[in-house]
Amino acid sequence: MSAVRGRARAGVAAVVLALVLAGCAAGDVDARRAGLLQQDVLAVTAAAAEGRLDAAAVLLERLRTEVDDAHGDGDLSDERHDEVTAALDDVAAQLEAGLAAQAAAAEAEAAAARDAAVAAAVAEAQARASAAEESARQAAAREAAAQEAALEAQRRTEDGSGAADHGKAEERAREAAEKAAEKAREVAEKAAEKAREAAARRGPGEDG
Repeated sequence: MSAVRGRARAGVAAVVLALVLAGCAAGDVDARRAGLLQQDVLAVTAAAAEGRLDAAAVLLERLRTEVDDAHGDGDLSDERHDEVTAALDDVAAQLEAGLAAQAAAAEAEAAAARDAAVAAAVAEAQARASAAEESARQAAAREAAAQEAALEAQRRTEDGSGAADHGKAEERAREAAEKAAEKAREVAEKAAEKAREAAARRGPGEDG
């Protein structure tokens, strides 16, 4: 981008030089008109140097109109008008290239931001899925423990001990196993739903 600015400044400097030289040749340009045109040229130069290429392009077109008006009013000779117009055309081409580069850079920055957002969403979905897997593992462990407790109660009953508590222990074990299984299903369903939402937010065509 700095190279484009440099070329634009050089091109505008050529316009300034053309107008200054015009002031040294009698009859080429009216001195007062030349001073006004040179002020407008400096405005274009300043805008280009600051990177405000869109503003520089607008100012350049206004300068072109003023140059044409000066020529039409007889304040600028044909030869000098052709010279200045050619310089203006060169600057306009350089500004156009600079504007295209700015637009491309802005689009690249926006694309990078979108990619970062998608990557963050995917990472979050993966983290939630991992947490859901861990919760499911713990729920399965609790269910296994409950089943083991039920079996132990059954063994005690079969051995003739704890017969009075057998029914209650078995019921508690069954309830604990059912709750653990239900909890595991809920966690897995929530994890799957969040993963689908993250994929939907990512949108089509953004995988590449």
